[in-house]
Amino acid sequence: MLRCNVEELRGRAAKLALRIERWFQLDFAEDRIAAATIFESKRDAGTVLTDLRKHFDETGKFRAIKYAARRNSFLCYPDEKGRHGNGMFCSMFVVLCYQIAGLEDYVKAAPHTDTLLRISDKKMRPKDFKQIEKDVVKGKPGSCDRTDFTGYHAYTEKLREDDPYQLGSVAENEPGKRRSKFEYRPSIDYWDFSKCPSIATANWAGIVTAGMMVDSKIVMPRGLYDSLVADGAGWTDMGDLTGKQDFEDLAFITQRAKELAAESEVRRQSWVRGRVV
Repeated sequence: MLRCNVEELRGRAAKLALRIERWFQLDFAEDRIAAATIFESKRDAGTVLTDLRKHFDETGKFRAIKYAARRNSFLCYPDEKGRHGNGMFCSMFVVLCYQIAGLEDYVKAAPHTDTLLRISDKKMRPKDFKQIEKDVVKGKPGSCDRTDFTGYHAYTEKLREDDPYQLGSVAENEPGKRRSKFEYRPSIDYWDFSKCPSIATANWAGIVTAGMMVDSKIVMPRGLYDSLVADGAGWTDMGDLTGKQDFEDLAFITQRAKELAAESEVRRQSWVRGRVV
């Protein structure tokens, strides 16, 4: 068992996990865990951590920013009909809770009441980059620098999704208007460059701990364990659990999970219809 040495981060992550579980339940992602399993199975124990760190630098940090921007709503958006999003697997969820908790001071939260707003980086086309470049790369204090924009561009190239990325034209909080389709905004819009001028040179080890500098989408328990153990400053290995263990009754756990899932489904449908509960 490992314990985070940063008390504030540890507390934030725990509260976030409980809130998401209670209000915005996630499905288990069979396809994502299959991909992560394949990623780890193709590497020996000595290269898993190296590759997880590499992928974090190239894609994982931008993915963490995206989820941090979504933190007051569904981490995995439901579709237009309210059906569930892609979901997550266990180690992915743990990593994201810590990454989001650490990024709360650096990433602005998207408004959870806007049910047509989507923070997404998958649907990019060349013309969209020109608009994003115009919006966020201004060469002024508090704006994105060229290095971060280049890194973000490379990250989106790796996502390889063909659907068009339509940037919305209606200003936020503009009264009396309602968009007829989803507005997609890039995650880089939500990084607070006035607080931290550079994503590339940010002190990520200080923000999320070095142990959590892994790409959440491909991290499995073995890789996460190795990463945390390697970070002696951020994490302490408490050893194996010993002694008498008290567990909740399985029937009670099952019933509670069903009730939470039903409540979450009602909340999901209400959110999609624009009636936030």
